[in-house]
Amino acid sequence: MMISERMKKHRLKKGISISELANRTGISRSYLTSIEKNEQLNPSAYLLEEISEALGVAPETFITSEVSIEGLGEEWVQLVKELMESGISKEQFQHYI
Repeated sequence: MMISERMKKHRLKKGISISELANRTGISRSYLTSIEKNEQLNPSAYLLEEISEALGVAPETFITSEVSIEGLGEEWVQLVKELMESGISKEQFQHYI
């Protein structure tokens, strides 16, 4: 899930409009909208902190990566499973690559 999706999900969950979020953060409504529309891909850490505070969530909520195997293809999924079963660490795999 991308920053835009996470932000919108938490905003809607709290029942906060874009205008209200703009008022709470001091960030323009148009900029917040551009984040949610995934037009602004790299909001600053400062802005994410302001948004997270206004939404009552941790700043990491927006940047924590999630691993998804959806769309990888069966061969890649099988390779990852075999590597995990062999005991190889993420660090070892990254070094290999």
